[in-house]
Amino acid sequence: MKKIALNKLIFLFIIFIVLGQLPGFFLDRIFTLPFTIHPLDFFLVVFAFLGLKKIRKPIPLWIKAGLSFLVIGLFSLILYSIVNNELVIFRSLFYLLRYFAFLFSIYFFFKEREDKNLLNLVGLAGIGVAILGWMQYFLSPDIRVLKIYGWDDHLFRLVGSYLDPAFTGIILVLVLLIFVNQYFKTKSKIYIVAITFLALTVLFTYSRSSYLALFSGLFTFVLSTKYKKILIIILFLVLIPFLPRPSSEGVKLERLHSIYLKIENSKYGLSIVNENPLFGIGLNNVCNVKVENFKDSFVSNSCSGLDNSILFILVTTGVVGLVLFADFILHIYRSTSQRYRALILSIGAALSVHTMFTNTIFYVGVLSLLSIVLGATRKNS
Repeated sequence: MKKIALNKLIFLFIIFIVLGQLPGFFLDRIFTLPFTIHPLDFFLVVFAFLGLKKIRKPIPLWIKAGLSFLVIGLFSLILYSIVNNELVIFRSLFYLLRYFAFLFSIYFFFKEREDKNLLNLVGLAGIGVAILGWMQYFLSPDIRVLKIYGWDDHLFRLVGSYLDPAFTGIILVLVLLIFVNQYFKTKSKIYIVAITFLALTVLFTYSRSSYLALFSGLFTFVLSTKYKKILIIILFLVLIPFLPRPSSEGVKLERLHSIYLKIENSKYGLSIVNENPLFGIGLNNVCNVKVENFKDSFVSNSCSGLDNSILFILVTTGVVGLVLFADFILHIYRSTSQRYRALILSIGAALSVHTMFTNTIFYVGVLSLLSIVLGATRKNS
């Protein structure tokens, strides 16, 4: 009975990954809170609690490395608060809880993987995200009205349940890479159908960062395996010039406005790094600093982040935090089962590229997906 309940909980988690930002969006309309609690955060906390109950010595090195990064994040937050005569912001502590929950959720799925084909479950989540994306694209291609709720305005782009083409795009790219890996292990033609469907869906997001992430992930997979035939999938990128171009700025791949905005966002981040280079301003204290110093608004859904995850780490935890984060990534790779290393390398390459333009690594949808994928690909020893 306990195992059945646990399987239902995991399946419910998959459903909420598919629904993306929609549950949180409607909850925000019902409840007025000074911070946003995403339903996926609830699942991560529950899985982290179950993971902590399962943990045994010796504690894996990748967990220790992850905890070291979080400790620096907390230390940076407290230090910044003391130096600037401010109280530790309650909102920021919730972000720390999210990352702590993500870390031990990985351990939970690592321990549960023998009873579930977790990667196929992630695949189902990706198909669900794609289906909702096409429904939005055909039924409601104009979502500019969401700008009044703090979201970017998009027209004639597939934004899906994550209400953002870049985040929907990277979710689809990660799942596509999983399907590529599964196909070459099983030779099942169903994966070819799924790969084709997801690749076409990514194209209609008109997200240039997602295009680059897809190319980088596939190319890395080719370099790290003997499966050269995968190069044919890269030919999907040849279809880009033939995409429909309705009268919308967002579908113009040569658009420059968003590039200028990202440059300004990076300049803002670097100005904070110059003032707090060693330990940063605390994980995650960005939104509080924006509101205090730059008169930003908590209502904006981009308030708490920067358009570059590496810069985000530098801003919030300084050089020390960046070194510890790199150490965590290194331990994650070293603890990956040999049969999944090509997959993890390709996912890492896709995320590395995408995160140069969007704060991808710390996005709750990506963290939720990665908690399952990384848990399913750890080696036993």
